[in-house]
Amino acid sequence: MAKTHYPVDADEVMRELCRVDRHLARVIRKVGSFPTKKQKPQLPFESLLRAIVYQQLAGAAAATIFGRVKALGSDGNSDTAPSSTDGVDFPIHVLAINAMGVHLLDYLQFEDLRAICERTGRWEFLFVAAPLRIPGGTGSPVNPLAIF
Repeated sequence: MAKTHYPVDADEVMRELCRVDRHLARVIRKVGSFPTKKQKPQLPFESLLRAIVYQQLAGAAAATIFGRVKALGSDGNSDTAPSSTDGVDFPIHVLAINAMGVHLLDYLQFEDLRAICERTGRWEFLFVAAPLRIPGGTGSPVNPLAIF
């Protein structure tokens, strides 16, 4: 019996799938069998976040966000409007901040920054956001700084 975390013989399952479906059998021969390792369990909140983000963004964008993005900034609102998630008006805000610790910067004004980048020919810089200290606050205006 093939080693698996599931209470089945993976090799037997693969043989049966190939026997009953010749098209699937061709795919299985080409790409191999299914993974037999259990994935790390996700918290329900994280699972919900992933589902919502992948609904609203292209898969590659969502994967990038989960893999390495720690902040999202835009010249508008980070969420789609109206929301495509029933019962959650701002799903990116509600879930990204809580489940991922991603900082969201909305309604940034990029016109001055773009003009400086064009004039200097430099498009890479250190971005620093200096928020106000608001006890118990969940958001704040920021003083955005681009250091070239």
